[in-house]
Amino acid sequence: AWGQWTKAANCHTGGGLHFHDIERMAMAQVFEAGEVFIRLHRTRFGDSKVPLALELVEAERIADDYSVPMASTGNPVRLGIEVDAFQRPIAYWLRTAHLSDAVNTAGNQLLRVPAADMIHLRIVDRWPQTRGVPWLHTSMRRLNDMDGYSEAEIIAARTSSCVVGFIQSPELPVDPGAGDGANGMPREMAMEPGMIEHLAPGESFTGFSPQRPNSGMDAFMRLMLREVAAGAGVSYESLSRDYSQSNYSSSRLSLLDDRDTWRVLQAWFIRNLRAPLHSQWLQQAVMAGAVAGVDKTEYASNREKFEAVTWKPRGWTWVDPTKEVDAYVKAIRAGLTTITDVV
Repeated sequence: AWGQWTKAANCHTGGGLHFHDIERMAMAQVFEAGEVFIRLHRTRFGDSKVPLALELVEAERIADDYSVPMASTGNPVRLGIEVDAFQRPIAYWLRTAHLSDAVNTAGNQLLRVPAADMIHLRIVDRWPQTRGVPWLHTSMRRLNDMDGYSEAEIIAARTSSCVVGFIQSPELPVDPGAGDGANGMPREMAMEPGMIEHLAPGESFTGFSPQRPNSGMDAFMRLMLREVAAGAGVSYESLSRDYSQSNYSSSRLSLLDDRDTWRVLQAWFIRNLRAPLHSQWLQQAVMAGAVAGVDKTEYASNREKFEAVTWKPRGWTWVDPTKEVDAYVKAIRAGLTTITDVV
């Protein structure tokens, strides 16, 4: 039943995103914008037997400029999120259209969505924090500097490559603007492959060999990328895919550190998206009769039994299988770990 529901036509309100695509885009939005909103629609889409579908709501659609207290409920609205006295979300105020949608901007209206129908993915660094922060906010200056520097180097390289050389004359004319070119302009020479050009008496040719791009650009960009990686919380190797500046030991250490970070993010993703979504999906599926063999009465009387699942996010292969498997075998024999933990 779950596999049938995860098809794009069934789980996505727009019918264009498979459930795994929704997960990928949601995580990408959390990284880029700091947050993403997933709205639950309790109705059937496509040929789904489960009355549930997901709508991916970008952070720009939240009415963050709507922050006046509500007269009807008395709850304040902080950056588009209505909260109670304990800062618990009560509802989310959405724009019916994206700000960049020129077609629907004129008729853009506000829509109040109850918190029970919304999953808000964000990492909270300070409470009470109602909105998320882009993960690259500490590295934006460095990224902007890298962009400006690389653009300047490209312009300098293109400009320098257009100059072949210079003609040196023994004496300058009295009028620098005078010459034997067209309309009295200084004489210029067009160079082509295999071309032999005769110079005037007394003139000499000096070639131009620009040193662009700068030879120190590579080291400078690596330094900047290291600072960006530190700001994003990942290793330089994982961010740049450049392993030329590290040996096996240092690369292995950085990968292991990154995997610890990924495991923390996996647990966060499960807690904040997969676990609450699983509970909602199971309820809708069982009550709609989409899950064969599950009695509705038994489920309603003991939901914890059916919602008790073991999450198994993806793992990683060993960097050095021979050494690491041998180390695990020794640890198991010594009683320091178990086969289940290793698996």
